[in-house]
Amino acid sequence: MVARTKITVAYLGDRFSGWQRQERVRTVQGDLEASLSRLVGGRRVVVVGAGRTDAGVHAAAQVAHLDLPDGIPSTALPRLINARLGDDVRVRSATRAFDGFHAISSAL
Repeated sequence: MVARTKITVAYLGDRFSGWQRQERVRTVQGDLEASLSRLVGGRRVVVVGAGRTDAGVHAAAQVAHLDLPDGIPSTALPRLINARLGDDVRVRSATRAFDGFHAISSAL
């Protein structure tokens, strides 16, 4: 079973080639997914952002969602994932999302 989880992410874009996962370059989505995969024992975790940013763009509070396996409380996620991320990206908050939440279509 999984729980849809809403996260708010902040990052300094200087060392990223944008948000979206790409081959052979560092991206925010790629770093988040790799760190989350390590957290859940190697399973793939897809992070969906409310929007995409270009290379070099910073964000203070970008919303995204992921489906978090049971057993990891969303309230603990920022601490757990931030320990596995570089110092230029941080999960600022995580909460269980309402049914049907999608970072793109539910963003206000």
